[in-house]
Amino acid sequence: ALSREDARDVLVTRKGAGLQERNLKPDTAGFVIGTGSPRRQLQIKALYPEMVCKGVRGNITTRLQKLRDREYDGIILAAAGLKRLRLLEEEDLEYQFFSYEEMLPAGGQGIIAMEGRKGDIASKMVQEISDEKTFAALEAEREILRQLNAGCHEAVGVFAQHIGKGMQISIVREEKGKIFRYYKMLQ
Repeated sequence: ALSREDARDVLVTRKGAGLQERNLKPDTAGFVIGTGSPRRQLQIKALYPEMVCKGVRGNITTRLQKLRDREYDGIILAAAGLKRLRLLEEEDLEYQFFSYEEMLPAGGQGIIAMEGRKGDIASKMVQEISDEKTFAALEAEREILRQLNAGCHEAVGVFAQHIGKGMQISIVREEKGKIFRYYKMLQ
């Protein structure tokens, strides 16, 4: 079954230039982070207000090259993509995984999904390899985003995870310049 890959976000820096060398203290003035995501910008600024966020475009390898070329001090990427492309072993780079408390992912992050018409052959094939818990989490996250009328251009993070027999829903969003966090355990 296709279960969810690691949904966390990762700060990637050049070896010796990361936050570890700054002891994770908020003395990060002028540290330039590459991300075009309003959701990531909102959360990184909440963690490190002195950091500068600058848009970055291109696929993962292009973004990593821009980091190596010193266009950025760090870039934020999805752990799932780095893992699937086996890019977590780059010896010249360091990886700081954010906890879900520090940075909530985008809805569906880390999930392989396919859309199609209900009942067609592709849909039936996907059902055979689909992970029930992952599908339930994706449905919950998509519904929350729909209710919030949020897409990839809004500063909204949402993460649904199964804990015991229930599901915990976590949401972060920006509203009128303020950050709101919401946690709910569903049984």
